[in-house]
Amino acid sequence: MIRNTFLLLFLMSFQSAVDFFKLPTEEFLSKEIVHQSFDLNQTDYELMDATVFHLLNQKRTALGLPLLKHHTSLYQAGRKIQSEFEFRPFVQEDKTNARIRKSIEKDRWSLGFEGQLSTAFALQIDGLNWNSEQLFHYDEASPSHTGFHLFEGKSSSKEKIELPTYTYLECAKSIVNALSKEAQEAILSNIYEDCGIHVMWYYKTLNRRKIPQVKAVIILGGYATKGIK
Repeated sequence: MIRNTFLLLFLMSFQSAVDFFKLPTEEFLSKEIVHQSFDLNQTDYELMDATVFHLLNQKRTALGLPLLKHHTSLYQAGRKIQSEFEFRPFVQEDKTNARIRKSIEKDRWSLGFEGQLSTAFALQIDGLNWNSEQLFHYDEASPSHTGFHLFEGKSSSKEKIELPTYTYLECAKSIVNALSKEAQEAILSNIYEDCGIHVMWYYKTLNRRKIPQVKAVIILGGYATKGIK
């Protein structure tokens, strides 16, 4: 049931990606839509992917670097990686990244990416704006506006206050801030021109007394000889 709901949310959100990625960075980041709550009841994965994408380009712009271009094939590669790691967390970063890069080397041509260079980074963060050391509880029977059914305090509490969510922009910033030094250096390198991003809820952490986790894959692509593609 959880998995079916998860996949349905993903398919429903697939429609809007292209428009988000075509918008100028500052125009996109100024839109009210990025300040919506990122929760299970209104999950738009392409909006999240695009928010991360534009934050990366904002960093490149600040250094005078060309903007990364959203590449559908690299996005599809990220989606494939997420599917392969569906039941596993992104916890051993070096090993996870090595496996992802090996998979991309094998699949990028068949997916339609013609560049000779690629690298990838995976990470996992808490998906709620809450310190997991603070007391909270899970109550499936209580109504939940966010879909998580996670509430502050003890289960015996009469007043049900849901744990605070991130907005799309806040969660995207958390993802970008969690990037390793190696990832940040690659993102700010001029040898990469294309980018594919795939963000999703780690559904094994949903519907239980656990802070939901968000998994992200960022794939960068480039060309050994610029101008020849």
